[in-house]
Amino acid sequence: MAIRAATFGSVCASLLGLLAVLELGTRLAVDLEDLSPTKVSDVDPEQALSFVPGLTRSYRSSEFTFTVSYNRHGRRDVEWTSATLADPRNILMIGDSMVLGNAVDAQRTIPSQLEARLAEIGPPREVFNFGGPAGGPPQYEQLLRIAIDSGIGARVVVVGIFVGNDFYPAVLRPMPTVVHPPAAVPWNRSALLEVVRRRVAQSSRGVGWLLRFGTLTGIPVYDTGGSQIFLREPSPAQLELFDRILDHVGAMKDLCTGGGRELFAVLIPNRIQVENHRELTNDRFDPTAPNRRISEYCRRRSIACLDLLPALLEANARGAPLYFPIDRHLTPAGYKVAADAIFEFLGSVGALREPGGRRL
Repeated sequence: MAIRAATFGSVCASLLGLLAVLELGTRLAVDLEDLSPTKVSDVDPEQALSFVPGLTRSYRSSEFTFTVSYNRHGRRDVEWTSATLADPRNILMIGDSMVLGNAVDAQRTIPSQLEARLAEIGPPREVFNFGGPAGGPPQYEQLLRIAIDSGIGARVVVVGIFVGNDFYPAVLRPMPTVVHPPAAVPWNRSALLEVVRRRVAQSSRGVGWLLRFGTLTGIPVYDTGGSQIFLREPSPAQLELFDRILDHVGAMKDLCTGGGRELFAVLIPNRIQVENHRELTNDRFDPTAPNRRISEYCRRRSIACLDLLPALLEANARGAPLYFPIDRHLTPAGYKVAADAIFEFLGSVGALREPGGRRL
């Protein structure tokens, strides 16, 4: 019995030693920044919802390289003349990094692709890129006010609502003017486990396995800060938070109506809704739940709304890589699917009519 106990103790000590070596090796050899989404951090220190005017910067990761340039208004766009700003035929597009176009060069962003499609059917129009550095509907309302104060006279306003992180409680708090880089993994947490967690999260197959495991065992393996939006039976507090954030879209609608503008909404799905749609469909979660709630809210407020989930699901079924695994933003193919669907939607609802009423 004593020999067995000694043997067991020796095995445990060996395992602990191996784990300690792996933990130390992970901390020394693995840069967690390489496993993190690329953050565009050129925020204007004087205005948290704008970027540094006149700045150009290139970003490089293991997945892509792209360059951003900001005009004098702190927007990722060309310089706008006074006539361009005032032209009511132009379109104002507001959102977060999905509208900004993280991970791709300027010509592949949704606003730029919409401009190219518009130029194919009529006189050129500007699609103002008011993609912000982060945030959600409260910040989009502020961006709309900033755009109006800048003299933008566009009658059509499109807000891109990113289901992935627009409904975290943090969006109700003021944004910091300085974006700090993420801290290293503290010593009371395992860097090895963090690397494993990120690797699994970056694999659609790994996420699928975890979701299936959670469904079979009843263990809540997908409990994150944002998973509550997919719950089939959210709590009253969760519903209240969701609606409180959406009310800022309603405020945008009122602001547009009062200024002779019309607001349109576009729902941009999270990666898990597209790549793990089947596994996320279970007794607890419904990948379409937040989209339905947003669409119903828009219906009540008479806001024409496009849900991009069906278009992206269809493209995903064809095998197109629509999201970068590590970065989680759309790939060039994903941005194109989104831009084409938005163009068709705006045409179908009459948002592209010429001033004289001709429908494009």
